[in-house]
Amino acid sequence: SGLYKLFRGSVFNPEQMQSVLMNDNVSAIYHNPDSFHSDAILYFIQHPSLSQIVFVCATLIELSFLLGFFTKKYDLWLLLGLIVFHAGNYFMTGISFLEQSVIFLVFVPREKWKLLHPINSFFQKR
Repeated sequence: SGLYKLFRGSVFNPEQMQSVLMNDNVSAIYHNPDSFHSDAILYFIQHPSLSQIVFVCATLIELSFLLGFFTKKYDLWLLLGLIVFHAGNYFMTGISFLEQSVIFLVFVPREKWKLLHPINSFFQKR
C-alpha cells in the first residue's frame, strides 16, 4: 500500500490525511464529542500539516517492508514498525488489525520459534 500511495501521489497531497480522518471518524466525533479520542482526532484535523507528517511516516513504514524481501537482518525492527503502524492505524481510523496479526509471525526470528514450542506441542496430534 505504500507503493500505491506513492504512485497515486496521495503522499504528496497535503490534505490527504486530514480528509481521511474526517471521513473515517465523523461518527465517533459526533457520538462522543468529549472523549480523548475525539479530541485527538480533531486536533489532527485542525492541524493538517501534522496529520500529513503522520501519513508520510506511515507510508515510510509501509515502504520499509520491502526491505524484508531482501534480508532478515531487520526483522525485529520491521515487527516493531508493523505493531506501531497497526496500533496507530487503529487509533486514527478505527481499522482493526486482529485478523491481520498473523503476519506478525513472519517477522519472528527462527531462533525465537523454540520459545513457542509449548504452544506448538499443544496443537499437534498425539
